[in-house]
Amino acid sequence: MTLSLPVNLLDSKHTNLELIGKWKNLEVLSLGSCFNLAKILAIIQTHCKNFYGLDLSKGFVHEREALSIVKLVPNIKYLNLKGAKVNGDGLVRLLCGCKDLVMLDARDCSGFNENDDEISKLASHISKFMCEGSEFPEFLRGMDNCVLLVDGYSFHVHVEETWDE
Repeated sequence: MTLSLPVNLLDSKHTNLELIGKWKNLEVLSLGSCFNLAKILAIIQTHCKNFYGLDLSKGFVHEREALSIVKLVPNIKYLNLKGAKVNGDGLVRLLCGCKDLVMLDARDCSGFNENDDEISKLASHISKFMCEGSEFPEFLRGMDNCVLLVDGYSFHVHVEETWDE
């Protein structure tokens, strides 16, 4: 069973995310953003034992979001990040922490280069790893900790590794 949630539901204070736990046979979740990702994945970890796939395409997947995925659903098999903003540290954390991945689509992402040797080496265990078209924007080079304003929201490019839920 697949569930797709648009961004306006994820960011609404009127949305009861606990209802996701009622979908006991949930296998794949497609999210319109990464808002409330840790909360959603904690519910899935507890209630959805058949869960194996996550679609965060066009989202913002940085260190904090990657840490949530690794800690809460480390055994996922399919992860779609196509067109997402993914920083290199977040991708490295995902590659190191999600050892059961058989498909990772990271094509057309911004935040890391498709030719990164470290990422290629770490992804070698994934039978279908795609990262063509991904690049690190020139204007971000040399910035370790900055905030990007996108569609009225602030997204941190670098998040403290000490974050803990």
